[in-house]
Amino acid sequence: MAPQDISGAILPDRKCLIITGMHRSFTSVTAQILHDAGLFIGDQLIGPGKGNWGGHFEQKDIVEFHIHLLEKSGTLKAPFLPYSRSLKKVLRLDLHQKSAKKLIEKHFQKGNFGFKDPRAALFLPIWQAVIPQAKILLLVRHPLACVTSLMQRSEQSGKSQRGLLTIWRYLNLWYLYNQHIRYILESAPASCHVLHVPYDLNDHRMIEHLQNRLVVWGFDLSAMRINAFFDPKLITTQDCATLVRLMYGLHPAKKMYEWILAHRQISD
Repeated sequence: MAPQDISGAILPDRKCLIITGMHRSFTSVTAQILHDAGLFIGDQLIGPGKGNWGGHFEQKDIVEFHIHLLEKSGTLKAPFLPYSRSLKKVLRLDLHQKSAKKLIEKHFQKGNFGFKDPRAALFLPIWQAVIPQAKILLLVRHPLACVTSLMQRSEQSGKSQRGLLTIWRYLNLWYLYNQHIRYILESAPASCHVLHVPYDLNDHRMIEHLQNRLVVWGFDLSAMRINAFFDPKLITTQDCATLVRLMYGLHPAKKMYEWILAHRQISD
C-alpha cells in the first residue's frame, strides 16, 4: 500500500535531490561533492566518524527521522535484518508523512534542497508522496565491495568480524536496501537514476555520469570537481576474501545486483 499523497502545500517550485544507497556505497563522498559544488544539503550536518573520515554530510534531523521510523517498524538494528523481511512493514507508515513534510518545508525555506542518508532508501515512497518533484540518486555498489568495506570499518573500530554469520548478515543488509531500490526503479523510473559505483575506483566515468544526470534534472552545479571524488586517503582496499566470494555466490544478493545492472537503463 503506497502512502497517501499529502503534498498539496509543499513548495512545487523547489527542486529536491535525495542521495541514497546501501551503506558503504559512496553516498557520503557524493554528497560532499554536491555540497562543495553549491547544493544546500542542510545546516546541521553530521561530522566525521570511523569509516567516514571526510564527514557523513547527513542533515541531523533527517537522520533522526529515519531512525525514528526504524524504531517504529522494529528494524533499528539494520545490520541484522533478514532479507526475507517484507517491504510492507516499513512502507506502511502513512502517519509519519506529516512529520516528513514539516522537515522538508523547513529546509525548502532556504531554496532548493538535497539530503543524503542511506536509510532514506527504506522510506522512498514516503518521500515521494511528500515531495513528488524530488529526484532520487541511487548509488549501487557491488555487494562484495560493500561487505568488504563493512568488515574493514568494524576492524577500524577494534572489532574483527569476519565470521560466516557476519558476512551473511552484511549480504542480507545489502539485499534489503537494494530490494527497496529495485522497488523504486520499477514503480517510479522517471524520478530516479542509478549511479553505479565501479569496482575499479580509478574509473572516473561515474562522476561524469553524475554530472550529466544533474544537468538533465536541472541542477546547476557547474562547480563540481571531478578530481574530488577519488581521494586515495579516504578509500579502503578492495581485497575480498575467498570465503566472502563463496557466500556471495550462494546469496540472492548476486541476482539482485545483476537485475539492477540489467535494468538501470529504465531510469535513464
